[in-house]
Amino acid sequence: GTGILDKICFLPDGSLLGKERHWDKLICLDTDGSRLGPAWLQGECAQASDFCLSEDGSRLAIISYGKAHIVDLKSANLTLSFELEHVVKRCEAKFENSNGSKNLAVRTDYGCFSLYRV
Repeated sequence: GTGILDKICFLPDGSLLGKERHWDKLICLDTDGSRLGPAWLQGECAQASDFCLSEDGSRLAIISYGKAHIVDLKSANLTLSFELEHVVKRCEAKFENSNGSKNLAVRTDYGCFSLYRV
């Protein structure tokens, strides 16, 4: 079964991505509620403290255990993984475009704000 979801978003293909509250497990459901298993939803990308979708819906950032994983949703490939700085337990992330650069903005529970070019 599925636990309580504390964050959800709809992916461009119409599926729903959600994070289970108590286990930080990511689940992907299709429109009839059946579980999906996209290729990128495994290993370190199967659990997340946070996730966010780019404004155009082409990329997904999964934040897991102080690392960020960037997934290209068009190709369904994990394109980039990197360590985040100054994370104690949790952080929030959001895609930001500024001056032509595509960035991942991260605010950590340690009180730091960082921009990572992605």
